[in-house]
Amino acid sequence: MPIVGRRPQDCSCANEFFAGAALATVRKICVETHADVLGDKVLSEMFAGLVAQGFALDFSLIRKNVFFFHKPA
Repeated sequence: MPIVGRRPQDCSCANEFFAGAALATVRKICVETHADVLGDKVLSEMFAGLVAQGFALDFSLIRKNVFFFHKPA
């Protein structure tokens, strides 16, 4: 199932949203997080997974609990 348009609010673990997703052609990701619901450990694991797939966190675009990742050229 493609992840485009899916909303992860019913995921018990944020990693479930990206696990197994074919992100080879994805260049940018915008994700809203809720650390008070998921916890720091889960979000850290999700972010680490995205970095392991070649994404970089764009610190200049962080807004409260919204994070932007991109694949550097």
